[in-house]
Amino acid sequence: MQSTEAFIRTFAAANGVEVKRVEAIGGYANQMFKLEPHPIVARMTGSSSKVREGDTWLAREVKLAHYLNQTSAKVVRSWSAFPPGPHKFGKHYVTFWEHLEIAPRAVTPMELGIALREIHIVLRDYPGALPVMGRSKRHGLF
Repeated sequence: MQSTEAFIRTFAAANGVEVKRVEAIGGYANQMFKLEPHPIVARMTGSSSKVREGDTWLAREVKLAHYLNQTSAKVVRSWSAFPPGPHKFGKHYVTFWEHLEIAPRAVTPMELGIALREIHIVLRDYPGALPVMGRSKRHGLF
């Protein structure tokens, strides 16, 4: 099977982006890779693939990010120079996002709360369907 790095390089090249280096930049339930020298991050599902089936949730996530990027909400931008995904890679899926530099200081709880409130406000006008409590409710967590 093709390596994750080879998949990312091949996909980027097929979309006109030459990647000089694929750098692992972290991850927990998902793995993240910076595509040097570009401001692109590839996010590959990891253990989240065991909890969430298929790519429907990822497609919704990319679509929501695209919608929110058109508003005043502060969210990471899905990559726009080529299709952000999700793209299937073996048992995993890969999506592409704009790289953000780490902030020079941590956001305060107040700043975080204000940003989250803004997201909730602009989502009131979202034309698509949003899951109610998502998988948490189905698993009896709420």
